[in-house]
Amino acid sequence: MEYICIYQAEHNRFPISWVVIFGGLAAVVLVFAFINWKHNEIGGKIGMCLVSFVLLLVMFSEIYGYFSTYTIWDHYVNGNCLVVEGVIEEYMVNRAEDAPLAPDRFFVNGIDFQVNRKPSTGYGYIYRQCDGGLLKNGLSCKIYYVPFKHDNVIMELHIADDKE
Repeated sequence: MEYICIYQAEHNRFPISWVVIFGGLAAVVLVFAFINWKHNEIGGKIGMCLVSFVLLLVMFSEIYGYFSTYTIWDHYVNGNCLVVEGVIEEYMVNRAEDAPLAPDRFFVNGIDFQVNRKPSTGYGYIYRQCDGGLLKNGLSCKIYYVPFKHDNVIMELHIADDKE
């Protein structure tokens, strides 16, 4: 069977430098905050601790997100992704007006996939049916995917060529 590639993941160019810049700015804010530590009253000290905690939490979550995304890409480019070929079954459509961010779901050979308009991993086919997507029940396809947490991230999507 001949397939046409309708989606292929591209390297997520989220530069680590943004994390470094944000971390540097957070460090500068923290240094200035703690220089003035002894001049602040207890409310100011509690506020500085809270701001420090939030800045560190955001910085670490950005770093974690970057390396999680890198892990998915690394599996894909090194050929450690899985491949399933078959017919789309049980395609469940979520209309944009009912649930603007809800994913469409479908199965290929018993493997569950989601089509998210804004995937949390930065990768994955994003065109739900209400967004102009081509996927539907009965369509033959070949999917290259990487299992990540509770999702199967679609890195390449090929559909059957109708010209046959």
